[in-house]
Amino acid sequence: MRKINYIFLSSLLLVFTNCNDPEDVDLDPVVEAEVQVELTAGSANFSNYISLGNSLTAGFTDGALFQAGQNFSLPNILSQKFALVGGGNFVQPLTSDNYGGLAVGGDRIQDPRLVFGGAGPVPLESLIGPITVGTDIVLNNPSGPFNNLGVLVPKAFICWPRVMEIWQMYLRDWQIHIL
Repeated sequence: MRKINYIFLSSLLLVFTNCNDPEDVDLDPVVEAEVQVELTAGSANFSNYISLGNSLTAGFTDGALFQAGQNFSLPNILSQKFALVGGGNFVQPLTSDNYGGLAVGGDRIQDPRLVFGGAGPVPLESLIGPITVGTDIVLNNPSGPFNNLGVLVPKAFICWPRVMEIWQMYLRDWQIHIL
């Protein structure tokens, strides 16, 4: 019985000490607007931004290349920030879907992306069944010029002559020469 009394008195004390005085509570707070800093480019020219890089530049994530990963790639995020100070249009080649995976002439070279399966990452196909890869880098050849020239390095050796041809074409369009 004594323990119950102590528990009751302790909880009662806790309730009364946690109550605020009415003057401590502001029922009509005044929220001041935050002053936004004006963004300027300074002497930098962001009108033409080109990114060259590996699979991370291309937006490779979750074990595959897919549209959501490409939209959240570092070059795309940087181009959005550059646009705030007068940056130009940023064009990047996008895959056909959000499943991921790549094919060359109908032969799958990259599996669809990984998703969270409860205990860890599992292939998307294990949850929704077989997927036909929609992005064929030979048959679905998008037209450029592109600003994001990220290449999936582990898979590049399969179609290296075509990759070099595309890079040289885009670099020629921007009058950039590789020695």
